[in-house]
Amino acid sequence: MKRIEYIFYKDWKYKIISLFIALILWAIVNLGNRTDITIERDVKVVNVKGEYTYVVKPSRVKIKLNLIERLNKAGVISEVRAFVDAKKIREENQRAEVEVYVPFSPFIRVDSVDPPFVEINFSKRTNYRIRMNR
Repeated sequence: MKRIEYIFYKDWKYKIISLFIALILWAIVNLGNRTDITIERDVKVVNVKGEYTYVVKPSRVKIKLNLIERLNKAGVISEVRAFVDAKKIREENQRAEVEVYVPFSPFIRVDSVDPPFVEINFSKRTNYRIRMNR
């Protein structure tokens, strides 16, 4: 009886860590094969400054994703977003890098974005108030 207790209770912390690592490796192997998918998304401008209007050219980009086949569901793929951060755009530079938001980032990898840079045209917005007489 003492021998069984010795086997289970001696270095129990290391045994739990090794079991955890084994479960992670098992999950990685059994999740399935990876596949490549190309999708198109509109490029949005985030963190806009209120006094500017932005025009992105080209407005759509192709994103090549590498994902696990079991995750090849429309709900997961529809969450992928392409955007340009307006805080990173300077007035003298009219090119910006396209960034991609990916849910479940350990299981979905972005291989490429075509084109990787877009041209940003921005101008100060002028507010005109129109008075309507009733």
